[in-house]
Amino acid sequence: MTVKRFFIYLVYFTGAIAVFAVMRFPQQEAARKIGLAAETMFPGIRISMDRASPCLPPGVTINKLFLHLSDTLTIAAKDSRLYFPVSSILGLKRDINFSTSLLEGNVNGHITDISLQENTYSGLQMVMTGLKINDTTLAMQGMTAQLSFDLSGTYHVPKGQTHPAGKGELVLSRVTCTVRDDFLNTMGITNLDFNKITLAFTRDNHKIIISELLATGDIIKAEARGDLTFAGGSPTDPKNWMVVLTGSLHPQPAYVSKFAGLLSMENLFKNNPEKGIPFTITGQAATLEMKL
Repeated sequence: MTVKRFFIYLVYFTGAIAVFAVMRFPQQEAARKIGLAAETMFPGIRISMDRASPCLPPGVTINKLFLHLSDTLTIAAKDSRLYFPVSSILGLKRDINFSTSLLEGNVNGHITDISLQENTYSGLQMVMTGLKINDTTLAMQGMTAQLSFDLSGTYHVPKGQTHPAGKGELVLSRVTCTVRDDFLNTMGITNLDFNKITLAFTRDNHKIIISELLATGDIIKAEARGDLTFAGGSPTDPKNWMVVLTGSLHPQPAYVSKFAGLLSMENLFKNNPEKGIPFTITGQAATLEMKL
């Protein structure tokens, strides 16, 4: 047999095996196991998909992936894939890389020591870029607001955690906020926009600790810290989170006179000229109460 003929047979044989493997790949079963594992990593989010098909580079493509939040919001994802690093292909590790497009942005990450049989994993790293959030309602006592913004950020679960724990940073840019509030509307403020809002947090089992929240806008600056405590039920339902935040508001120079024009605000400025206007936000995340 000539070398040329040998390589022709080798290519034919390899191609036949690849086609047979794709045809025999359990696409629905693989999709079910991937969905169960993903729901373990992101509690409260129900995940549905049609099938998982083999692809190159070595991995699987997820078809018709949907994320369901509290049975009230469904987000469709596109171009969703799982990739197997070389170390996983060689059997040295059980790691997976993933990528998906949703809300006009991208989510990429790396999962360590994953087991689709036992729905377990050891560590997680995730990066979000360019997600667009539109017309989200925020309610506080006596105030309602509609927010739209671009969202980016990171989330990291250290390897070997025994309970849900991690740390992350979120960046909200181009935040537009239409406000209905007697206090702000009296001063002629109906839109409260921010150039950027940054949020640093850690999660420790049933509590999210906000170590830093900074918001900068043309009308006001704000800073705060506090925590959100999970009371049970679905983690994606705002009613199940209790919020305690304390911070301060710093009106931009052009708006100081409007805030100081009200007697209570004038007293606050006199007592804390360099610290701004102190505030607290408490209550269920769905119905917050703000006190100045």
